[in-house]
Amino acid sequence: MRFEVLDLERDPAAQGFAPGLFDIVVASNVIHATADLRRTLARVRSLLVPGGLLAMLEVTAPQRWFDLTVGLTSGWWAFTDTDLRSEYATLKRERWLGLLAECGFEAPSALPSSPPASGALSLQSLLLSRAGGADAGTWLLLRDAAGAAAAMADRLRARGAAA
Repeated sequence: MRFEVLDLERDPAAQGFAPGLFDIVVASNVIHATADLRRTLARVRSLLVPGGLLAMLEVTAPQRWFDLTVGLTSGWWAFTDTDLRSEYATLKRERWLGLLAECGFEAPSALPSSPPASGALSLQSLLLSRAGGADAGTWLLLRDAAGAAAAMADRLRARGAAA
């Protein structure tokens, strides 16, 4: 296991990180704190192996105490991707899920799946997704009478496995 600090505003290679080096990237309330979310997610994705996991905890609703603390710093308002964030530094969970898919991440999901109406969990989400481009690998399937192997073969071909 290896832990490193990464400046999300700079090219990972310039910081000594080779592309496709990590199986998992964990980010806790940090992705939103960058100028351009698409550029940041591209940098994170470049670090992951195909099919690697991004686990990010993010604020998904405005929190007024943020405005009174970090909101007083210039960095809180440093975002430049105003097509995504026209007025506030954070995104709603539905927008995060769409943005992850747009940026080449597969199967984005959020936990809790149904956030409560109030409380701390209503303001944050754990967002999980895989880096796209996963190799389906080599599989040996044995034919069965019920058709389960044929169904599995269809799913694997849909994910890019050779016939």
